[in-house]
Amino acid sequence: MGTILLTFANRQTELLPTLQEEDDAISRFLLPRSQQQHFFLHRESYTTVDELPELIGRYRAELSVFHFSGHAGRDRLVMGDGDAYGAGLAQLLGQCPQLKLVVLNGCSTQGLVTAMQQQGIPVVLATNAPVQDTRATYFSTRFYEGLCQQMPIRLAFEMAKGALETKFSDSPFAHADTGLHRSMLFVEDEQADSPAWGLYVSPQSEHILDWRLPTRAPTDDRSGFEPNTLLIETLFGSLSEYNAEVQRWHKQAKSGVQVPMNKKRMAVLNALPAPLGEPLRKLMVPVPEEDEGYDKVSLARLKQITQAYCTALELLAFTMLAQLWELYDTDHPPQLSEEEKKAIGSLFRLKQEERNQADLIPFIKAIRDIFESRQINYFIQELEGLRELIASDVKFVGAISFLSAQRKQVLSEEVDESSLSYLCKTAEESLAYLYQKMSFMARYRLATIQRIQVQKYRHQQQASFDHTTVMLHDLLGGFDTSYVALDRSMDNRSVLLINEDNWDYLNLSPFVIDENAFQENAKLCKLYFFSHYLPAAQTFCFKYVNKPDDDAILEISEDKYPLVKEQFDAFAALILQQDLPLS
Repeated sequence: MGTILLTFANRQTELLPTLQEEDDAISRFLLPRSQQQHFFLHRESYTTVDELPELIGRYRAELSVFHFSGHAGRDRLVMGDGDAYGAGLAQLLGQCPQLKLVVLNGCSTQGLVTAMQQQGIPVVLATNAPVQDTRATYFSTRFYEGLCQQMPIRLAFEMAKGALETKFSDSPFAHADTGLHRSMLFVEDEQADSPAWGLYVSPQSEHILDWRLPTRAPTDDRSGFEPNTLLIETLFGSLSEYNAEVQRWHKQAKSGVQVPMNKKRMAVLNALPAPLGEPLRKLMVPVPEEDEGYDKVSLARLKQITQAYCTALELLAFTMLAQLWELYDTDHPPQLSEEEKKAIGSLFRLKQEERNQADLIPFIKAIRDIFESRQINYFIQELEGLRELIASDVKFVGAISFLSAQRKQVLSEEVDESSLSYLCKTAEESLAYLYQKMSFMARYRLATIQRIQVQKYRHQQQASFDHTTVMLHDLLGGFDTSYVALDRSMDNRSVLLINEDNWDYLNLSPFVIDENAFQENAKLCKLYFFSHYLPAAQTFCFKYVNKPDDDAILEISEDKYPLVKEQFDAFAALILQQDLPLS
């Protein structure tokens, strides 16, 4: 079993405030994998000069990754009790035959790289300039997060670098940072045009940049992993709080009556709104053919899991965006700042490829901040707990992070297919936890309003409105057409999110549309989510929810379903206070 050795060193006279934070964060990412015996993890939070040779010697035969964080200079690492000089350290590490990567997360550690490479160490991650303490912690945390999401060294480095540039508004590689640096005031090389962090690899070792963390214990073939079992059992329990049918079966199970897995599966799928249930249906419904379907460990299954994740976030984002629009029909519509308008408008500036890989979490957070700063109640009441969930539930944040990373790797065809068992298992665990936290969506239904007829007779004081409605649930039994009579009119040719307890509704169009609502006498629905906007053609592009990565894009313009385009134009003018395309 390979070993990852984490060493951290603070100096009492020059404490690094975020070093403990970095220690905790990296260990938090690696520990679950270590517990599954993918590798052995040794964490040394207060490393001394005397301890360092002993630690490296102890793990010499199996050491895969050596990490140091703390004060440093161009030829040494600074421990709490003295300096560890680079030449000697390189000689120690050069005796480790399985060593793949050395991370030196301190100021100007590039000076140690030559000595490392002379000892045959394949890859060294080092800095060529002073690095500010907070940024050093952020960079290394993101780097190990990428490794734990099964990215190769090369991609994890690029992701960490991109995250750093995104996090800090000024140049993350500027040398004029204020704040405590991981430098002990040795003479530094000033290279203003090159990044502070770099990967250093000799030509004969470039293939090591594609190395990834092991995904299984040496004796573990994961033969006991049954796809969908965890997903179904998790949702069977969590949905019982919100859905009467699931609750009925769940009570039988708790009383000792055996409930067949197919009954649990059907109850779970029918409990959720169609956009959430449909991606799960593809995952859960067995396909007899050996190489078809998504119910087996495969690249197709991993792709479908990440698609289910994307669809869930999109539904939340569009729901919150639709409610924001509703607020402008009230007496006190919110006045958005230019920064808030920019955040909302960012969705309409993305090209198709950017939209496919976009992380919607910042977009959702931006709308959430608008709501909470103005004390606006959510239409989906349970979203009140969203901030606390993101802030305090490490498992929830980890699940989102893992699924987001896997989505990017699937789209860029970077998936390590030799790790598919591990990736499918971990992705299913992450998706199950995400859907568990979203089980409250079983209280809501999507419905398409196809036609509305006004009923008003001479002997009646008020008119009534007959709605021809397609209720988008009961996936395995087919969609039902219902006729709903109300004393108020809903919105025609729209997709509504309905609270069935009181029939309050939120119009999700034009962000979510049913193409068949525009067809006369349509018997079925065909849901589409907004994808991206083509400014030159003034065309809005939508993806089919059931096959978002496979089917042709639905393009809407003045010539096709102009009502949808009119709604987008109205949204931009009212909320963003400018016309599309956005400047």
